[in-house]
Amino acid sequence: MLKMIVSDIDGTLVKSGDPLDPEIFRLIRFFGERGVRFCACSGRPLSNLLRLFAPVRDEICCIAENGTLCWADGELNCYSHADREFYRAVMRKALATPDCDILLATRDMSYTQTQNEAYIHYVRDVIDYDLTVVDDILNLPVDPVKIAICNFNGIENSFDDFFREFSEGPLSVVTSGNIWLDMIPKEINKGYTLRLLLEKLSIDPKDTIAFGDQFNDVEMLTLAGKSYAVETCAKGVEKYADALCKNPIEVLKKLEQEYLENEK
Repeated sequence: MLKMIVSDIDGTLVKSGDPLDPEIFRLIRFFGERGVRFCACSGRPLSNLLRLFAPVRDEICCIAENGTLCWADGELNCYSHADREFYRAVMRKALATPDCDILLATRDMSYTQTQNEAYIHYVRDVIDYDLTVVDDILNLPVDPVKIAICNFNGIENSFDDFFREFSEGPLSVVTSGNIWLDMIPKEINKGYTLRLLLEKLSIDPKDTIAFGDQFNDVEMLTLAGKSYAVETCAKGVEKYADALCKNPIEVLKKLEQEYLENEK
C-alpha cells in the first residue's frame, strides 16, 4: 500500500528556475488526505524547498542538499560530518578552474567567492537560494554540509577532472543537473537519508514511489518499491528505475484516477 511519494525537483518535477506546476499542490493534498505523505528530495537548500512548496510546506517532508539535511514534522536533522580540510582542497581546485563557480552550503546559508555576476544572479534570483558572497571562502568559519561546483557551459566539461582528483577521498562526486556537480560525504546520499526518514515514520520502503533524473537519485530510486526515471534523465539513470515517465505529475494523476475508481 502506497505510503510515501518521493520526488527529485530539478529536471524531474521542474526545469531549473521554473515555478512548480500548481497541480502538484492539489495532488499532495489529495494523497495526503488518504494517508500518503510527500517528500521533496533535492540538492537544493532546505530554505529554498520550503519556499517552493509554501502552500503545502506544513504537509510535506524535505530531504535537502542531496541528503545532508532532512526536515519532517518541524524537526531538522543534519547528517554531514565531512572534514573541512578536504572541502578546502576542493574549493582551491574550483577557484583555479576556468568556468567554475563554488557554492558552499551550510545548514542555513550558501556561500560563494566569485566576481561572476551572472552566476550570482542565477543563484539568488533565478533558483532563489539564500546566498552570501564572501572574499575568502577558504577560511570561512562555518560547518559545510555540501559543496557544489557550477559550470554554465555544462558540468560534463569539469566532471572528469574533479572526479579523478577527489573520488578516492571522503566525498562522493556526482552530477546534480546539467550544470552542477555536488560533493557530500560518501556515506550520505538521498537514499541513505530517505531510509532514515522512512524508519522514523514507520513506512516500509516497498510502500514508496520515487521519481528522479540524475545519478544523485540512484540510491533513492533503488530503495523505493516503485521508481520512475523521467524520459530526459541522464543517460544510464534509467537502468536503476522500474520505468520511464514524462514527469511525476502525469504518473500521479493516473494514480489519482485509480484511487477515485476504487473509492466509488
